[in-house]
Amino acid sequence: MHDPSAKDGVRLVTGKTGVELTQQMRRYSRQRVRALAKEGLSGYVVKKDSPSCGMERVKVWRDAGPAERNGRGLFTAELMRQYPNMPVEEEGRLHDPRLRENFIDRVFMYRRIRSLFSGRWTVGDLVSFHTAHKLTLMAHSLQGYRELGLLGQRYLDPELKELMLRNHVWRGV
Repeated sequence: MHDPSAKDGVRLVTGKTGVELTQQMRRYSRQRVRALAKEGLSGYVVKKDSPSCGMERVKVWRDAGPAERNGRGLFTAELMRQYPNMPVEEEGRLHDPRLRENFIDRVFMYRRIRSLFSGRWTVGDLVSFHTAHKLTLMAHSLQGYRELGLLGQRYLDPELKELMLRNHVWRGV
C-alpha cells in the first residue's frame, strides 16, 4: 500500500492479483462522500483495520520491510477531509465505554451546532447555546470553552456582555 511516487505515498493494491485500485477508490470516495452531504450526517462509524475505511493504525506495506500500522483508509481519509469537524470513530473503539460515550456526546453536539447554524442565528442564540452546553463543552475541552467565552466577550455589545457576566455565563473563564 505504499508508493513513493504517489502524492501521499498510499496506493491500494489487491493482495492476490496485484491489481492497483488507488485512483478508482479515490474517485469513488470523493463521489460517495459528496453524496453523503444530502444525508445530513452528524457522525460516522468506520471499519477497523480496513484499507478503505480504517481510521487509524491501518497496515501500510512498504516496498521493502514489514508492514507498519500508521495508515488511514482512503475513504475515511476523504470523509475526514471533507468533514473535518464531524465525529468519526472506528467500530472497534466503540467497545470502550468512555470512547463510546465521548463519541455519542460529540455526535449530539455536532447535530445541535449544525442545527443552530443552519438557519438565521444571532449572537444571542450562540450565547444561549454556549450557556446551555457549558458543562459538556468544559468536559470535552476546558481550553476550547475558555476560548469560546473570550471570543464572545470580544464581539458582544457591552449591555449583553454585562447581562451574561451577571448571570455567570463566563464565570471561571
